[in-house]
Amino acid sequence: MMRRFVLKLQYDGRGYRGWQRQKNTKNTIQGHLNSLIERAFDQPIDLQGASRTDAGVHAAGQVAGFDLDTDLAPVDIARRINRYLPEDIAVTGWAEVDRSFHVRHAVVNKKYCYTVYESDKLDVFQRHLEWTVEGPLDIEVMKRAASPLIGKHDFSGFSVGRSKKSIRTIEQLEIAVVSEDNGRRIRFSVTGDGFLHHMIRLIVGTLIAIGRGQLPVGVIETILQDKNRSLAILAPAGGLCLMEVHYPTKIF
Repeated sequence: MMRRFVLKLQYDGRGYRGWQRQKNTKNTIQGHLNSLIERAFDQPIDLQGASRTDAGVHAAGQVAGFDLDTDLAPVDIARRINRYLPEDIAVTGWAEVDRSFHVRHAVVNKKYCYTVYESDKLDVFQRHLEWTVEGPLDIEVMKRAASPLIGKHDFSGFSVGRSKKSIRTIEQLEIAVVSEDNGRRIRFSVTGDGFLHHMIRLIVGTLIAIGRGQLPVGVIETILQDKNRSLAILAPAGGLCLMEVHYPTKIF
């Protein structure tokens, strides 16, 4: 009997060209997972993801869904998939859902976090999970500069490439110091209904430039109003992580 399953995934995005399948490469998270699940269960599937993370971006809470003709319990499906996965991808949650559920269309909002390490020294063990920036960074100035981003806006000035639909809603944007061990770790937490290509990285990069006094506080409003991508600064991919995907009802 054909049934629909969803998985919660963690992955280290360093070795991949992003989540979404691409014609010119097989090296994507979606492509690898789709092939591995087909091999594990000896049947074709069409794996879909909740969020299309970019190349080099990590995930702690990606959600993927697929249909499978099986009598196995969700936990046994997850165990079998984990046996096939490389060490930089893991299934951490599993559930069966109604066949009408769509893993992407049903999303209410998503939460991403970007970690900045304010230090003049690289942390060798964390360097792939954060952006090391020499300070000082003015946290209060960055918070003030970020306030116009809250709400529903045309974010085309904070995107790479043209999207037919560039209106998005940022529900929450928090900037907080999460540790001060040999330098400050600053976390940018962004929750919204969806994000354009490179949108969060452009927002964070621009806020860092403001925090260092390299750009004026009002540049965020200027970019929003003028839709001028050339004023925004792109932060590296490695500091960004998809933390949570929320649905109308709890799945995991």
